[in-house]
Amino acid sequence: IEHIFVASNHASILYFTNTGRVYHTKVYEIPERDRALKGVPIVNIRPLQKEERICAILVTSDLTADARVIMVTARAYTKRVMLRDFANIIKTGIIACTLEPGDEVISARLTTGNDHIIVASGNGKAIVFSEDQVRVMGRQAQGVRAIYLDEGDLVVGMDVITSPDDYVINLTEFGYGKKTPVGKYPVQKRAGKGVLTVHITKKTGNLVGIRVVQGSDELIIISSSGQIIRMPVTQIRTTTTRSAQGVRAIRMKENEKIVDFTRYVGEEA
Repeated sequence: IEHIFVASNHASILYFTNTGRVYHTKVYEIPERDRALKGVPIVNIRPLQKEERICAILVTSDLTADARVIMVTARAYTKRVMLRDFANIIKTGIIACTLEPGDEVISARLTTGNDHIIVASGNGKAIVFSEDQVRVMGRQAQGVRAIYLDEGDLVVGMDVITSPDDYVINLTEFGYGKKTPVGKYPVQKRAGKGVLTVHITKKTGNLVGIRVVQGSDELIIISSSGQIIRMPVTQIRTTTTRSAQGVRAIRMKENEKIVDFTRYVGEEA
């Protein structure tokens, strides 16, 4: 499970793929199924191209709203596009981002124009910058650099900070995690080296991703063995030291790793 959201029948869904394309459907185009059934493949609704996989899903009630879409790639390029630029998408999709050979889109988020962005790499570095550091571009643009990466490092996560009361969740491959107040991350200029968001060791494994959460949220975590774990963020220890290693949040089996996780907002929220 990568994306969970609540939407009305006439809301629009944007599917961003790793190859830099975006597809559009209305919620009512997705067949209703019993809760226990696995549903239908997305390729039956929109024909994805070969080797494409969905890396982000955004839901909006109005594609012409005054909002922005920010994207980030594995090689640390980021760009902002006006949401209304995706208002007329053909069934076979359109280009959302131009990529270098070997690069791929890993995340896309909606912003208001006044938010802060956090981008993190697998080696445990993170940078926070104001979204206005990334100018609004056309769909065909490649973007600008979000963070300076060391050789061999790649971006593994990006999220939007909307409140000073938010927390940043870090999870590593071998189940170590921590929750840090966003105030512990200095706001920097885009394209810097960033700061340590977690201390990476052989025991922890590389950083899997980051999520900006609130105290009442939950996480849904998936492991390499296919196990899905749902846990409240309150179970992850809060650390005031931004560069700390964290503590074991999930006990993994031998040769098992965390491959991804996402924020889940409970029904009351």
